[in-house]
Amino acid sequence: MSTINPTAYIKANNLLFIAMFIGQLIFGSLLIFMNSVSDFTLDDSISDIFLLVMGIFAIAAFIASHLLFKMRLNAIGNNIALALKLRNYRSAVIIKLALLEMAFFMSVIGYFLISEMLFLVLAGLILFWFILQRPTTQKISTDLSLNSEERNILNQR
Repeated sequence: MSTINPTAYIKANNLLFIAMFIGQLIFGSLLIFMNSVSDFTLDDSISDIFLLVMGIFAIAAFIASHLLFKMRLNAIGNNIALALKLRNYRSAVIIKLALLEMAFFMSVIGYFLISEMLFLVLAGLILFWFILQRPTTQKISTDLSLNSEERNILNQR
């Protein structure tokens, strides 16, 4: 990636984001539907433990997505080529979105297995946060602290 095609880069980021978002919508809708038509329930003694473990796991994945993203951003140097910055940024975004997606999946699975509405609310909040994390040109420029020349290159479309 020695030269940058800003249009292709932004399009690839958007395609990745949309694919992950649609995957969450389909999976979540399927499990919510399956929960409404099935009579599957876990034993009450297992439900309490499961509520705690799945809740902690989902919240930990949510927090890890933010922390790992910030760590990856901090590792990207300011004195490297824009192409390398963007490649490293994409991998940081993929990690962040994948961890958010995992938190969403764990929340929806938790709802499916024990029918606890708290998991559905958590899944909705995670999905809302996921939508806010969509990588836009402005967000990329801000996250990477691009200089004016790099911003101009990225905005060429």
